[in-house]
Amino acid sequence: MRELIFYLVLVVVCILSVKDAFKGLVCYTLINIIRPELFFWGSNDGALAFKAIFVCMVIAFILEKQRLGEAKGYYEVWCLFWYAAALLVSVLLSDWAPHPMAYYYALEMFKLFLYAWVIIGIVKNVEQLKTLQTAVFLAFTLLALWGWDQHFRGNARLEALGGNSLNDSNGIAAAFVLALPLAVAKLQGGSSRKWRVLGAVSAVLIAMAVVFTQSRGGFLGLAVCIFLYFLHSQRKVKFVLVLLLAVTCITPFIADEYMDRIGTITKSEEDRDGSAGSRIVLWQAATLMFQDKPFFGHGFMTFARAKADYKLALSGKFDDDLLNYAFEPYKVCHGTYFTLLSEAGLLVIIPYLLFLGGFLFRYYRFRFSEAHRELDPETRYLVEALAIGILSHGVSIMTIDAHLQILMPIQIVCGGVFLRFLSSKEATAAYPAVTGKVTV
Repeated sequence: MRELIFYLVLVVVCILSVKDAFKGLVCYTLINIIRPELFFWGSNDGALAFKAIFVCMVIAFILEKQRLGEAKGYYEVWCLFWYAAALLVSVLLSDWAPHPMAYYYALEMFKLFLYAWVIIGIVKNVEQLKTLQTAVFLAFTLLALWGWDQHFRGNARLEALGGNSLNDSNGIAAAFVLALPLAVAKLQGGSSRKWRVLGAVSAVLIAMAVVFTQSRGGFLGLAVCIFLYFLHSQRKVKFVLVLLLAVTCITPFIADEYMDRIGTITKSEEDRDGSAGSRIVLWQAATLMFQDKPFFGHGFMTFARAKADYKLALSGKFDDDLLNYAFEPYKVCHGTYFTLLSEAGLLVIIPYLLFLGGFLFRYYRFRFSEAHRELDPETRYLVEALAIGILSHGVSIMTIDAHLQILMPIQIVCGGVFLRFLSSKEATAAYPAVTGKVTV
C-alpha cells in the first residue's frame, strides 16, 4: 500500500513539474532532503523519483524558452562545472585503477551543474526564492521531527536519518547546521506570528537534532553558527542571556557520551579516542599525498588505497595501534578539504573554495551596502541565514567527507541568485526602506 501511494503521488508530482518548472524545482529539492528511500525502509525502490522529477523539471524549463541562457552570467555554475570536470580529470590521470563508482559520482557532479543552471533559469524573482527556501525550511523541520522520534525509539545518534545521501550521524548533523539559520530567520522575520512561532519550534527541533547526533563536527558547526549570530546581533547582552537560558534547558538532554566526545576536540594526542585520533593520522597522510601530487592528486576516490604508501612515513609519530587502525584498508580521509587535496589536488580544491568563499565574500560586501539596509526584515534575515548556514556547514564538513553532497552547493547557488536580485535597482525598488532599527 505504501508503495502504491508513493508512485501515485510521484505521477501527480511529475505532471505538476511538466506544467510548471518552478513547482518541479521545489519538489526535486524537497526529495533531496526527505528522500524516497526513507519510505522504503532504506532500499532504493524509490530512486526512480529522482530521475522522473528531474527530467520533468528540465523539460518544463526547456519548453519555457525564455531564460535558457540566464545562468551563463553566474560564476557559481562555472565553478561547479570546473569542479565536476576536475574530478573526472583526476580519475583519468590517476595511476590507480578507477574506483567502481568513480565515474558515476563524477558525472553526478555534472548533474549538479545542470541542476544549478536550471535553478538560475527557473527562479525569476525574490518571492520565488523565498518560497523555495520556505519549502527547504519545512522539509528540514519535518526531518528534525522525525529525528526526535527516531532518537527516542532507539536510534540515539540518528544514523541513516538522511537516507543514502546522509547515512551517518556526522553528515546529518552538518545538514541540520546548514538548515538551522533558516529556522532562526523565520523566528526573527516571519511574515506572521504563526511563522515566527513555527520558526522558534523548528529552531529547537533542529538544534537538538544536532545534539542527538553526538557529532563533533556538528558541535563545531553549531558553535560557529551561534558565534556568527552573536557578531551580527545588535543586542549582545540579551543574546547572551537567551543563549544561557537555552543551554540550561537543553543540558539535561545531552548524553554524557556526547560531552566526552566534545572533550576530545581539545585533548592531547594520547587522550583522544580512536575516531578523533585516526582523523589526525589520516589528515597527515593526506597532506603527504598532496605534497607528492599537488596539481592533479592521486585520483578521485583513491584515498583508501593510496594512503597505504604513506604509513611508513608516519611510523614513530603515532602509537602503533592508532596507526594500524587509521590505515585499515576501508578507512577514508574523514575531512572534505583534505580529501579533495589528496585525491584531486589544486585542480579541484581551487574551484571548490572559490565556489564557497566567493559567495561568502560577496554576501559580506553586500551586507554593508545601501541595498542591504533598504531590505525588509524578512528578506534581510533570510539572506543572512543562507550565509551563516553555509559558513557553519563549511566548518562542520571539515571532519567528514561531504564533497559529493548537494545541499550546500544548492544553497550557495540560491544565495548567489538572491544577491544578484537584491543588488539590482529593480529589486531594491521593490523593497522600500524599513523605518526604525531591525534588531536581533
